Amino acid sequence: MNGPQHRRRAARTGTRLLAAAALLAVTGCGRTGPAPAPPPAAPPPPTVVCTDSDVSAFGGSAACAPCHAREHATWARSTHATHGSFAIRPDEGADGAVGSKWMQAYVRRDATGLSRIVPRCFDLRERRWLEVSSVLAEIAGRFGETPDVAPAPMPTPLARRTFETDCAGCHASQPTTSLDVEHGRLVSGHVEASIGCEACHGPGRAHVEAWRAARADAPMPRLGTLAPRASLAACTRCHGGPPTASDFAPADAGAYVAWVADRRGTFPDGRAAGQVYQGQGLLASPCHRAGGLVCTDCHDAHGPGLRAEGDALCVRCHRDAASTAHTHHAPAGDGARCLSCHMPRLLPGLLAHQRDHRISVPRPADRTTPDACTACHRDHDKTWADEAWRRLWGEPPAGTVEVVAALARARGGHVDHDALRRGLGHADPVVRANAARALGDATSLVGDPVPEVRLACVDALPRNAAGDAALARLLGDAEPKVRAAAALSAALRGSVAGGTVADADLVTFTRLTRQDPWSRLALAERARRRGDAAGAARWSLAAFLADPLERGPAATAASDLLAAGDATTARAVLRAAIALEPDEDDRARLRALLARTER
Repeated sequence: MNGPQHRRRAARTGTRLLAAAALLAVTGCGRTGPAPAPPPAAPPPPTVVCTDSDVSAFGGSAACAPCHAREHATWARSTHATHGSFAIRPDEGADGAVGSKWMQAYVRRDATGLSRIVPRCFDLRERRWLEVSSVLAEIAGRFGETPDVAPAPMPTPLARRTFETDCAGCHASQPTTSLDVEHGRLVSGHVEASIGCEACHGPGRAHVEAWRAARADAPMPRLGTLAPRASLAACTRCHGGPPTASDFAPADAGAYVAWVADRRGTFPDGRAAGQVYQGQGLLASPCHRAGGLVCTDCHDAHGPGLRAEGDALCVRCHRDAASTAHTHHAPAGDGARCLSCHMPRLLPGLLAHQRDHRISVPRPADRTTPDACTACHRDHDKTWADEAWRRLWGEPPAGTVEVVAALARARGGHVDHDALRRGLGHADPVVRANAARALGDATSLVGDPVPEVRLACVDALPRNAAGDAALARLLGDAEPKVRAAAALSAALRGSVAGGTVADADLVTFTRLTRQDPWSRLALAERARRRGDAAGAARWSLAAFLADPLERGPAATAASDLLAAGDATTARAVLRAAIALEPDEDDRARLRALLARTER
């Protein structure tokens, strides 16, 4: 749902909503607003703040230390504790910093109430200053390292990037964005300026207060006992897809299904091509699907290191894998290490390539995707690597290379229907999902046993009776996120199936996609149709707060607030949006709407 198809559909929907908002703003000027302000002699009213989430149940990591001293001390040495928004001493006159491993970016608060990303960042390994825009462009350019790989979308311009909209979901604990109605500006905040205990364990204030009162009636979830999928969810909310709601808790993990394609794109075989999307690879890996492997099997849940070094992690299960007969490389060399072949550093990241967590067999015969062999043997090409692979390990499994090649050609507009239909039956769930997306018809996969595949189906259904029937089936899916994504799709496409969508499923979608305004706008539209002006205003305001830099929600929120009789908040939204908007034409449009509300 966060792939290019969804974004284009969302943009079209936003345009329609924006046009409706302009009309409502004009026709709603005669509505009765709030009561007049008190006389000057009276004390001024307090600042009214509308928040996008309730984080009152969180207390911060410091409250955990008295009882969990060892875990807290280990966490304090980890990058989770040090890479948060304001955890590092800033430089360059900035108000805060992000990053402590590869690079450090800086942010500066401005009059809008948000923190703008400073144009220059610091390479922590090479100890040099770089332009942020060049680093982001470099990530996009790495898609061209391999022949036939479609280029990545160009990064969002820096003028439309802020800490709150681009970083806070994963680089701060329980971030919030609020509207200061009195001053017409945004107010951002967070419970903790790092990835704290409650980011994984869930809200702990009640637990701490109970133990301080010598009670044991507010236990915290025991994450070590979670089922593999739920355990993975605690990490993949940042390392596997869009950030979830600020008040996400481990108990919500059953509602979490990761996207098989991210906004930054994937390689043609479906391997995630973003620097923090390791969870997507692990979800598709045989080690997780067949063996139940989760992040904490290899990574210390609290500290900065691995549970074992070298091949020791892998040979716990693959006892014969380290033999020379298997590796065909000198035992002391890097070529004999498990990670070199099965988890190579292929994922484009910030100033470095990250390890591929797909844990797959190298496939140099695939000309469309980077491979482990030529990543090490840089003086040889894929033809040499493929011939060597066949000589040492035999013929690769049939079918995969052909399907992946068809997926690459589909990116260029050539759809090989026969090859892609064969991909619908592929053993790899990501290949199945991407084959359906390339065909634009996933009706045959709505009953797939893998939830991520069913989730991908939502955005790849034809606009016909068969597509409506398939969507209706997904609306009853057992997985809450699949059901919620289907609810949003049905609401956006206005299909017959949309009539059966429950508001609760759209609300679920808003929790599982913290910065996606479109589900909130869909809820506002449904409230509007029911004549619930207050509900429409509440949800469209939530859409604006979800992503204040997205075009459209501000005008819609102002329109709904006017219809609900709250001209004061409507004007505050428009003033905040004008201050944020970098495009002069869009600012002029928003100013015109504001002028109409003030007549």
